[in-house]
Amino acid sequence: MCPEVSQHKEMIKTKFQEELDKFVTSEEKLHFTIETMRLSLSQEKRPDFKQFWETKHACITLFKEKLNPIVREKLWREYSELIREENKVQKILEEESSFLLEQIKLVFEVLENELTFYDQQLAKINDIQFSKNCFGIYKKTAIYNDMQRELTLLNSFAARINSLKKEIEKASIRYKHKNELFTRLSSLGDKVFPKRKELIKKISLEFEGDVKEFSDKILKVTGPIKIPYYALKEEIKELQYLAKIFTINTQTFNFVREMLSECWEKIKIEEKEVKKKKQEEITVEKQEKIKALPKLEPFSWDKIKREISLMEQESVEELIKQIEHLKIRMMNMAVDEEIKMNIVDLCLDVLEQKEEEKLTKELAFEKKIHRRDVIKKRMEQYKKIAASSGLNFEKAIIYQDMLDKEKNSLMKIDLFLEEMENAEK
Repeated sequence: MCPEVSQHKEMIKTKFQEELDKFVTSEEKLHFTIETMRLSLSQEKRPDFKQFWETKHACITLFKEKLNPIVREKLWREYSELIREENKVQKILEEESSFLLEQIKLVFEVLENELTFYDQQLAKINDIQFSKNCFGIYKKTAIYNDMQRELTLLNSFAARINSLKKEIEKASIRYKHKNELFTRLSSLGDKVFPKRKELIKKISLEFEGDVKEFSDKILKVTGPIKIPYYALKEEIKELQYLAKIFTINTQTFNFVREMLSECWEKIKIEEKEVKKKKQEEITVEKQEKIKALPKLEPFSWDKIKREISLMEQESVEELIKQIEHLKIRMMNMAVDEEIKMNIVDLCLDVLEQKEEEKLTKELAFEKKIHRRDVIKKRMEQYKKIAASSGLNFEKAIIYQDMLDKEKNSLMKIDLFLEEMENAEK
């Protein structure tokens, strides 16, 4: 027996003896000892048999001393009752222990049976559905599925073995039976853990290599990345997802996370730079177009109104060009942006009329209904602006003309819709 255990036992004995020594007579000591036995049996979770047996031996010694016969008989009855109670408790606990042992053995039988028919259990594991966005992994679907399916099965066995180990550790069964169960459990573990460890190493190396190959296409490339950014982002997301569902070691998981984060950051920076460059090119192009135009072309509503009227005679292709040209010219015209937008709306309305002429009556009918709603909303807007007290005479004339033009367009649409409805009747 090790010194620590011996010292612990001595401390318990000394504590009980100290309490016992506080009493003077043998009768008082016997009363205290029997009461201690009773308390040892009535513990909430499990009786303190060690304390019970220690006090039991003390009682036997005390009964040998000189006592009042009547007191001796009374205390002996109490002592005998406690001994019988202890035997009953022991029997119940042994039955519970036997039942628990049988249950644990049944679990062992199930696990051992499943390991015996390992291939049949493996066949029940579903494949992982890989995304085609992750091309590097997708072409190795079979390799990764073979490894991860087996790891999924081995992970299940490992979790059940560990759970069973904890159950045995806390089980109230004899040490002899516990040792037998642990030996049996160790045999099960030998069939699971080495194979699982080797597979984790294998899939970790494979996945780490594929992620490195992917990251090199981004991090080691000189100059702009040729592959579309959206495709790379989708592949990164898929690799991050696979890192979570694959059973890989911590080292590989951290490597993958760091590499993919670096790739994402580089893509984000480069994408931002490309957008900025494109925006600068667009700005330069606009400025060049503006420079090519006459400086501060005077705004003439009558002139623009005539141009819009002439547009009605042009083809769709020519009309599109004229609208774009007008939009560019108006950039240098000293007039409110709102009026410019409304002029463009009038031009687009002419374009829509031209396009509707090429449609079947059914499609044209739907388009005209939609255009009628748009025109009505614009007319309401013009009326509100025209009624504003802060509007000068020139702007009031412009909005009144726009309103009249919209009324004319609305009248044509209503006439077309009425003819279509009459034709259907």
